[in-house]
Amino acid sequence: MIDIELRNIEEPDFRTDEAYKQLRTNLIFCGDDVKTIVFTSCHENEGKSEVSFQVARSLAEAGNKVLLLDCDIRKSVLTSRYDVEKKIDGLSDFLAGRASLDDILCKTNIPNLL
Repeated sequence: MIDIELRNIEEPDFRTDEAYKQLRTNLIFCGDDVKTIVFTSCHENEGKSEVSFQVARSLAEAGNKVLLLDCDIRKSVLTSRYDVEKKIDGLSDFLAGRASLDDILCKTNIPNLL
């Protein structure tokens, strides 16, 4: 597993942060059997990556173990948006058999967030 530091994390304003916390609470009350959440849309630049990251971070801050998967094989933005310095193999490398799970999993500087 690779250790990375996420930087340049913009703190949402109060209302936005409260909306993420409300979404987190609603997800938690969906039940213990809900283990996977997917954010998707038909168009680019609608905020999927930002919402995914902020919800993952909010869940992790509440003490939940969270694995955030960036499955955008064509236009991944998470490593560049959060200024990750290390070169990281991605999902396509794993699916093609060129990387192991340990090669693509990253431990972040946010507790409980992989």
